[in-house]
Amino acid sequence: MLPLEAKQAIMAALPDVGSLRSMALTCSSFYDAFIAAETLITSQVLLNEVGHDVLPEAIAALESSHLMPWTRQRVQYFVFQHLHIRRPPSQGWALSDALLITFNDIAEHDIEWGHFCVEYGYIIDSEFMQHVLSRGLASLHQIILADTYEARHKLLHSGLPPYHEEFLYEGLKAANDPDDRVFLCDYTQDDELAHIKSPFIQDSDTGPSDAWRWAHQNQTCKNFVYSNSQQPLRNSGYVMWDCVRLNKWNIFQKPWEAFYVADEAAQRSAEMRVSFDQRSKIYVAGGRGWWSLEDQSQIIWTVRVNLYDSHVTRNDQSQIIWPVRVNLYDSHVTRNEHHEVKSLSEAREFLASLKCPSLTSKTLN
Repeated sequence: MLPLEAKQAIMAALPDVGSLRSMALTCSSFYDAFIAAETLITSQVLLNEVGHDVLPEAIAALESSHLMPWTRQRVQYFVFQHLHIRRPPSQGWALSDALLITFNDIAEHDIEWGHFCVEYGYIIDSEFMQHVLSRGLASLHQIILADTYEARHKLLHSGLPPYHEEFLYEGLKAANDPDDRVFLCDYTQDDELAHIKSPFIQDSDTGPSDAWRWAHQNQTCKNFVYSNSQQPLRNSGYVMWDCVRLNKWNIFQKPWEAFYVADEAAQRSAEMRVSFDQRSKIYVAGGRGWWSLEDQSQIIWTVRVNLYDSHVTRNDQSQIIWPVRVNLYDSHVTRNEHHEVKSLSEAREFLASLKCPSLTSKTLN
């Protein structure tokens, strides 16, 4: 007597539905085994009969067999319901683009993040961006839909943001073998077996494989997975191209040349470092909130600033509203009143004009 699982495994291995029907009706024991896993067994036998090669066509044929015939009246109704009232589609954003804009809005302007040197999101291995990505689609959707800086700041900002040192980027990099200094174009058959794994599914179209080999001809096994120089190709989904398209474009007529933007990357990095330096000095002086090189009017000062410190006497901060002490003993001054000055010299003049309170006997006691 075979165990239940063995009977089900035998039925799932049958080549066609007719054979399955015959075996299921052989006796009550096989019938009960079939009923216990009917969907699983039937799906597998159908796959055995149809085969992987024509499965998409078979599914399309099955779906189309349930469609109702289109009459003239139904076509006119469809046009009236959809085409006549269709609005132009709004501009779409890829998830990565929308998240990058949102993240950089904080990373480029928040004083606290500047002090902590939170790198902008366009850096491919940014540990801070990796953490944001790890928060899940629901959180990313909420961040992207935030329509104001304050809303985005509330969702993203928590002082020094958490970061992942070993997330997707590092994981993909770790999947590479140690560098053997042998280019793919010089591989022998043994090298191929040692470093290039077989695909999970054998595809009759060699386009994806050919495109990958073309892009990595001058790479070693250290850069076979997630190579930085292939990033523009990955953005285009190059391993999804089929042979017909590749040959039509004459892709393989010349080798892949990585598109380097060293000057642009260096300029971005330099601008980012300058921004870090500026915001860090403001942070140390007690400033928080939003900042840009052109507009410093929105800085919020949380502590009293020493106007004579060297790091707050630069001309580029002349528009800051400097917090100063007021004479609380003057009758016309309230405890919540602040004197607004527009420059360092005005602040010093105001400080010099303040009078010290007279010492009364009550104060001395």
